[in-house]
Amino acid sequence: MVVLVMCVFTVHPTYAQAPKGTQGVPTVRELVQKYSLQYGSSPTQLEKVMQCESSGNPNAWNKKDPGDGSKGIMQFQKNTFYDHAQKLGISDPDIWNVDQQIQIAAYMFSLGEQYQWTCSRLTGVIK
Repeated sequence: MVVLVMCVFTVHPTYAQAPKGTQGVPTVRELVQKYSLQYGSSPTQLEKVMQCESSGNPNAWNKKDPGDGSKGIMQFQKNTFYDHAQKLGISDPDIWNVDQQIQIAAYMFSLGEQYQWTCSRLTGVIK
């Protein structure tokens, strides 16, 4: 038996409307490809962890996690997100920004910091 699984990624409302005069905004998959290439991380690993953490939902919020919970498509905790945003020089960081979440995750994966996501173990990204 062959089972096909189709992943659909939705995008935060910030990205739902393209500014006038543009071709549109990048899809989640395009962002994963862009930042994986930029930082030398695996797009497949990023997508596996993203799907496991939030099912691709940029509005996901796990309020059971410590502090104010884990937020967004990659399920970042506030301190981790903002500390890495500062290291990358991201101006005006926003934990709900899909582009920034994927960029920071790709950067962290390139540093071998996949272990910070429980789903990296659950999906076999790290053993």
